[in-house]
Amino acid sequence: MAFHPRKLPNLISRGHLKGVLSVRQNKLTFLEDNNVCVARSGTDPRGWRKPVDANADGTGPWQCFRPSCDHLLRSPAVYAATRQKWLDDLRSLTTDQTSLSQGSLPVSDSRIFERGMLPPKMMRERRLWLIQDDRNPKRRTAALLDAQAEWLDSPSALGYPDLRNRMIRPGTGHSDFRLRSFNFHLRQLNRLRKIGDWAAQFPCDALDFLERHEFSTRRWHLLNLWLRVPGGRELFDESPQFAWLLASSWNIKNQPVQRPYRSLRALITQPRSKILRWLDLPEGKGTLKILKRIPPHQLSPKTAFWIRETLRTPESHSWLLNLEGKIDSQILYLLGKQEAISFPILQEIANEKKSGRFNQHMTVSRTYFHIRKMLINAEREDQLEQLRTIRTVSQLENRHDQLIRDLNTHDRGNDRRIIQRWAEAGNQIAPPIPPSHTMTPLTTHEDIIAEGREMNHCLATFSLEIAAGSYYAYAINFEGERATVGLRPAGKKRWIIDELRGPRNQQTSIDLERHVVQWLLRAQRQNGSIQPEPDDWFDESEFYGNPAPATLTSNDPF
Repeated sequence: MAFHPRKLPNLISRGHLKGVLSVRQNKLTFLEDNNVCVARSGTDPRGWRKPVDANADGTGPWQCFRPSCDHLLRSPAVYAATRQKWLDDLRSLTTDQTSLSQGSLPVSDSRIFERGMLPPKMMRERRLWLIQDDRNPKRRTAALLDAQAEWLDSPSALGYPDLRNRMIRPGTGHSDFRLRSFNFHLRQLNRLRKIGDWAAQFPCDALDFLERHEFSTRRWHLLNLWLRVPGGRELFDESPQFAWLLASSWNIKNQPVQRPYRSLRALITQPRSKILRWLDLPEGKGTLKILKRIPPHQLSPKTAFWIRETLRTPESHSWLLNLEGKIDSQILYLLGKQEAISFPILQEIANEKKSGRFNQHMTVSRTYFHIRKMLINAEREDQLEQLRTIRTVSQLENRHDQLIRDLNTHDRGNDRRIIQRWAEAGNQIAPPIPPSHTMTPLTTHEDIIAEGREMNHCLATFSLEIAAGSYYAYAINFEGERATVGLRPAGKKRWIIDELRGPRNQQTSIDLERHVVQWLLRAQRQNGSIQPEPDDWFDESEFYGNPAPATLTSNDPF
């Protein structure tokens, strides 16, 4: 289970521009959840939306709303850095087109020109590339590509297959792909510039406030709070977590008010205890101390619900005050949901370092949630309360190993829930992604039980999820190393790696991990679940539930 919301990336990606329809002066029009939305920038931000059908025809009136365009509400510095990165990508894309001017031809320039193998138009254009800048690259590149395509179609080009292969992308037909790629990049660059101009109309100090505290959600709400409650800016900078709760007060209050900003302008000069009382939270400095220890980027509507439930429970409130270290969303979840857990185990979870690697060693939090999952799937919910008596990590690990032994030795053939679910699925589940030569898909309940027994881990607890289509597992034998990989769906035809484990949940080698990630990358590019852009690079975050480690790299051409 992923508890930790991600930080916004340092730069804007091309995927963040999807859905944007137009930018006209201070109005940004985009699509969001079957609605046409308009966001107005400036010192008085406003948002409107109108529901539309499949034919983009309006089905209702315009309504005021708060748009969720967090990735586009960035500072001018972020837009400038992103534009520079995209310009570098554009230049690298045209490097292949200018390789002729850098001595990559199999014969000299004069010899080619004398034979009439290269049109004079192309010769002129490649010299222009050497002496001119990129102020108007589209016109020159289009001419260069036209000349290149003309030469590739000529009979004289047949004598140079190596050169043709460098200039033609397989399956695209001459230089059409490169021209489309260049036009795509140029359109995206122009769109980024227009959106940057739209965002630049917000006051710079408001955007800097969002960037300084690394908010990842509700940036529009925080922007309005900063602009409409100017008397509280010192408080907002001092306690950005408090500012986030004030900007999303309807997630906290028992009875939300219709005009929260008007109420806050009157309250902001009052003592902090009165503002906490307005939020229906416990008064006192202890609440503010707890809020300051929550990383701002982990605040979200779900986290706000857990914060509210945790602070309103006296025992949980006391635990948070005595807990050492940062209070992340996972801690808030455990206390907000009132899970059966002891304070020493909660402290161990707070102290452990969070890693994005899916094949990391079993952490305390993973061990705890595995135990909880095994008890629920084995219909032993009455034993969940026993987890409150576990006070050391060794006791937790012993309990985990004992449950795995019980699970793998228990005959689950009589489990009515499992029998019914697998019968509804036809007693066999086809793999969502074709396996590689080192993998064996676990298509039946018997395969899952056998893999769990052989590897001595808790794969059998995922049997119901696999039958329901919300999980899938493969057995791996990579160069003599055994492992099991579990995948979770993350969109239409797209899957990410949930866990990769060796025998007894041991960590696998980096070579096996790289092999699995590259297999998933190739497969999902082929089935269209990931559309590669012309300059697409290996983005490991597409396949991890959490940010990927920096140790993995790839030169995979896909």
